[in-house]
Amino acid sequence: MGGVMQKFLVASMFMGILPIAILYSFNNDLLPGSATLSPHSLTLLSGFLAVVSVNVVIVFYICLALKEPVDKHN
Repeated sequence: MGGVMQKFLVASMFMGILPIAILYSFNNDLLPGSATLSPHSLTLLSGFLAVVSVNVVIVFYICLALKEPVDKHN
């Protein structure tokens, strides 16, 4: 049971940290090429990538959950 909870907590942390890090890096020109974008494009691209990052973490967590042995929880 501890392994499942640990995976859940790690996935939850990444779902909170990754979008904020992406938005911060785009808004503070930490990524090369982001300074040349218009403010409208910058907002759209950073928001889209933040949403995609959360979806990638969710898919990764689902794959890990599906690989759990069924008899382990009985």
